[in-house]
Amino acid sequence: GGRRRELVVRSREAVLGRGRGNAIRIPSPEVSRQHCRLHVTDGYLEAEDLDSVNGTYVNGFKISGRHPVR
Repeated sequence: GGRRRELVVRSREAVLGRGRGNAIRIPSPEVSRQHCRLHVTDGYLEAEDLDSVNGTYVNGFKISGRHPVR
């Protein structure tokens, strides 16, 4: 729907998904219960797909494994 929010994640890892208990909850049927994990390593942000049904995309590209976020 085009809504955007800025979220502050205070840990080195955060799981995103539609299920309760995730660090970031996205209540959408297009998002898996545990969709992806964000990692901060040496000051860099990486996204990792968690075998989500619809996949995880960074800048329009489907990723697998850990992928840098720029």
